[in-house]
Amino acid sequence: MGVEGEEKFRDEDGIIQDDYRIEFISDHLKWLHKALEEGANVKGYHLWTFMDNWSWTNAYKNRYGFVSVNLAKDGERTVKKSDGGLSR
Repeated sequence: MGVEGEEKFRDEDGIIQDDYRIEFISDHLKWLHKALEEGANVKGYHLWTFMDNWSWTNAYKNRYGFVSVNLAKDGERTVKKSDGGLSR
């Protein structure tokens, strides 16, 4: 899930409060579970990327990962709320 302008969701502790990403993934997992219950041959669920990367197709505007990469601060990395402790 690519999001433009995620910096506006950064809280006073520096964590991006990306509830929209949590909801997006949660909804997908609910449908995945339904598919499994109905007999779908699901082998796994893969998210696009762990940390932010950029797509040239949208002029490098969208952020995709669970960890924010700040290019203006020498690639400084901070976790987003959606990380849920995965990187710790």
